[in-house]
Amino acid sequence: MTRLILFVFLIAAVAIALTSLATLTRAVADLPPIAKGAPMPNVLRSVSFVLLIILMLGVTVGWIGTV
Repeated sequence: MTRLILFVFLIAAVAIALTSLATLTRAVADLPPIAKGAPMPNVLRSVSFVLLIILMLGVTVGWIGTV
């Protein structure tokens, strides 16, 4: 009986996720298009690049993501 209840919860979770995805897709489709190459400050671009490199190094070495 417990498996049946868990299976029903799984089906409900999938249905909720699909409904949310469909709503999000419709909301995004109604937005005006963003121009390609939208201006981004160089400082922000540099900081995000450095943070990405640190994240990749941390995952590779094992500082981040270990249990």
